[in-house]
Order: sequence, then structure tokens, then C-alpha cells
Amino acid sequence: MSFYQEYKTLVEPLLGRTQTPADSCAVPSALQIPTALAEYYAAVGAIDVINRPHNRLLEPSELRVKDGMLVFYEENQCVAFWAIREGDLHLPDPTVYQGLDTTAGLEWHSENMTVSRWFRVMTYWQIVNGGFPFGGYAATVEDAERAVSAHYPFLFAHSDGSARYYRTASYIGCCAPGAAIVSVGSTGRTETDFRHLACLLAFEWDYSTLEEL
Repeated sequence: MSFYQEYKTLVEPLLGRTQTPADSCAVPSALQIPTALAEYYAAVGAIDVINRPHNRLLEPSELRVKDGMLVFYEENQCVAFWAIREGDLHLPDPTVYQGLDTTAGLEWHSENMTVSRWFRVMTYWQIVNGGFPFGGYAATVEDAERAVSAHYPFLFAHSDGSARYYRTASYIGCCAPGAAIVSVGSTGRTETDFRHLACLLAFEWDYSTLEEL
């Protein structure tokens, strides 16, 4: 499967629609970037709900090199950045690195995920953090992951185990493990979706969009 098709297969069920040409972000032919990044732009680079609700995918014209790293993504407060080593740009699907802003400058470490795998994790993170309009957050829930997994299938986790994702077609849950007590972010594509999952899980939400309705 091509990277383009992989991204399309990932995103279409989340959006509840087929991918269109308007979802594409044009990449200049002179720009030399890895295939996995170029095809992400070409497939889904212009879809705001997966690229800009929390963190931000940089436009191809905004890509920049810093510390020998090609930066292509930034955290919402610009205290963290994601990049590819300049020396890896010839690879089709190289490793992603995160840079944290410190008083000594950016400190880089490997995410231990390739570009294509990292985009899969980040897509779900974006959906949970504002991509879908209805959601909730609970900071400390005992046995939360057991409750979530009883109703929704496990999909995948961040390589460091910091977030684990569960979903059905119109619902996504993200659990941030911390022994038996975890933080949970959950979201639904519609108000009905989120009301249903909130009823099933019966968590005491620290925040819920339903409180604003």
C-alpha cells in the first residue's frame, strides 16, 4: 500500500466521507522531502481538523531547517517541534524527532516512529484535542482503560506508551497511562456520539463540551 493510500484509509473513516482534491496541499516539485511526508501533504495536508486544531502541520513553504533538522510540525505553544534529520531526507519513511525548547536551545530526541506511523498517532491526538467538536477530559480516572476497552477496540499506542487509542467509526478515546489511574480524553463526531459514549463510560469529566450546550 502506498503512503497516499495509507493516509486516505486512515482519515476517511474519521471524517465520515471520502477524500477529495480539496484535502490536498500542493508540494513544489523542487522541494526534496521524504515520500511519506510528501504524500501526506498530497493526500490530507489541507484538512484542518487533523492538522491544526491543537498542534500544527507547517505548510510546505514554511518548512525550515534548524540544528540540522527539517522542522515540519509545531506544538500549539511552540515549545515543541517535530522534524526529520537533514541526512535522512533521502529516505522514503525516516524517523521523526521531537525538539523541546529549553534555555540552552532545542533538545532533540527520537520519537522511535517513522513519519507514516507518527502521522497516524498525531492524527488521533488532533482529533481528541479539538478535531471533533464534542468531547470531554477527565484528569484522574481509576481503571479508566478497562472501562474504555470494555466498549471500544484498542487501535495503537504512542511508541513510548504515553497515549493509547481506542475507537469506533465516530468515537475516539485517548488514555494516558499512569499505573491504575489515567487521564482520558474522549470525543465524538456528533453530539449524539459523545452523549452515547459519555453514558457508557459514566466518567466524572473535568471538562465536557456538553456543559456549554
